[in-house]
Amino acid sequence: MRKNPLVIAVVAVLLSGICAPRAHAQEDRAAILATVQLFFDALAESDTVAGRNAVLLDGQYFRLREGDAGFDLSRVTHREFLRSLPEGDDALLERMWEPTVLQHGRMAVVWTPYDFHINGVFSHCGVDVFNLKRTENGWRIAGIMYTVELADCAPSPLGPPGAD
Repeated sequence: MRKNPLVIAVVAVLLSGICAPRAHAQEDRAAILATVQLFFDALAESDTVAGRNAVLLDGQYFRLREGDAGFDLSRVTHREFLRSLPEGDDALLERMWEPTVLQHGRMAVVWTPYDFHINGVFSHCGVDVFNLKRTENGWRIAGIMYTVELADCAPSPLGPPGAD
């Protein structure tokens, strides 16, 4: 059987068109999650420089904290958050698992369960929702909404801190 070079070329072009977007999407997913992890690392290290590299300064955080009357909503700007980073002496650790990443062009959303530890002791769990924008300097967090749940937290699949 003789192979037609034109058919081979057409098939190669078609396959590259199918595979290239998927590879690009995987690269974007990795970069998006790396930005979220950079944010967690900045929190753990009280590192305002890393924090500035993870967020858009005009962005905001919305916290839904479990209370007697349901969830109370509070808001902090990214600037306020970054100013507060060097203030505490506590060792903070936030971990995520099984993140869902949705991306369309220059915007993305990460939805992920998390747990939070202070000085190695479990504090709370919840769900983080990060809204990100791709900038000329890479992905940046434009906004965050998260729950603070004090009860009925399922054990993290990551195990205790330090086990990962």
